[in-house]
Amino acid sequence: MAITRGSFPLMHQAQVKTWFDDLQSESEHIWRKLYKVTPTDAPFEQITNHSGFGPMVEKEELGGITFDSALQGFSTHFTVLNLALGYAISTYALDDDKSNRLHRILTEALSRSCAETPELLAFQIINEAFSNTRLYGDQKPLCSLTHPAVGAGGGVSQNRPTIDCSFSEAAAEDAYINIARWVNGKGIQKNLRPQMLLVATENDANAYRYLNSIGRPGTANNDPNFTKDTNKFPKGYEATPYIEDAGQWQIITNALNGLTCFERQALKFGEDIQMTSLVHRYIAHRRMVFGCSSWEAMYGSPGL
Repeated sequence: MAITRGSFPLMHQAQVKTWFDDLQSESEHIWRKLYKVTPTDAPFEQITNHSGFGPMVEKEELGGITFDSALQGFSTHFTVLNLALGYAISTYALDDDKSNRLHRILTEALSRSCAETPELLAFQIINEAFSNTRLYGDQKPLCSLTHPAVGAGGGVSQNRPTIDCSFSEAAAEDAYINIARWVNGKGIQKNLRPQMLLVATENDANAYRYLNSIGRPGTANNDPNFTKDTNKFPKGYEATPYIEDAGQWQIITNALNGLTCFERQALKFGEDIQMTSLVHRYIAHRRMVFGCSSWEAMYGSPGL
C-alpha cells in the first residue's frame, strides 16, 4: 500500500495547530483584563460571602476579651460550561488545496470563533448588570440601589447612580464617593478603589479626554484634572464594542472577589481522522464559566 500523508497525521496536525495558535496569540482578549481567572477541578463552584467582624473593642486590664461572631451571607453559583466547535473537511478537498489556502482560512476562522466566545460570555455578565432577569445571591442585579449587607451594621449599599445618567465628570465624582462609602455587615469600611473605566466604543473619545486632559475636561476654567492628577483609574479605560448599549458605563474596582472566570480546562485543539469516510475533523474545546462573586466589583449606569 502506498504511503500517504494520512500515514503521518501528527506532522500535518502540528502545522494546522500553529495556524490556530498564531491567531489566538494575536487576539486582544479584553476579558482577561477584567476577570480574575481561577483554575478549578470541579464542574461547579460556589462563592459565599460573610458579614466580617466589627472593630476591636477596648479591654479592661483584668477584663475578658470580646469575641465577635460572623454570619454567612449570600451565595453565588457557577456551573462550568462545556464549549466546543469544529469543522470537517474531506481528504479530497485537502488534496486539492495544494497551497493550504482553504485549510488555513478554515482553521483561522475556527480560532477566531474560539477567541470571540469568551468575550461574548464575559460581556454578557456586564451587559446584563442592570437587568432583573439576572439576579445574584442577594436577589439583586449586579448593579443595584439596594444591595443588602449581612449583619445589622451595613444596611444597604448602592453601586449605581440614584438616577441613571450618561458618563460625565459629575457622575464619576459621585461614583468615587459611593465606592468609598461601602461598608461590610458590621459597619467596617471596605476601602475599595476604582481601577478601570469601561465604556462602549461610542464613548471612546469622551473617556480618553476625561482621563487624559491636562486641565479639567469640558471647561475653559484653569482647573486641574482631578481624575488624572490623582490617578483615579490606575488601569486606564477600555472602550469596547462588546458593550451593547452606547450609553452604558462601568467603573471596575479592586474588589478581591469580583468578576470571576473559573476555568476547568484551557482551550485545546486537535484533529480526528475518520479513515472509513476519508474525513478530517478539526475540533477546539474548553470548559469555563464567567460570573461575578461580589457586586463590589463595579459601579455603573446603563446611561440615558
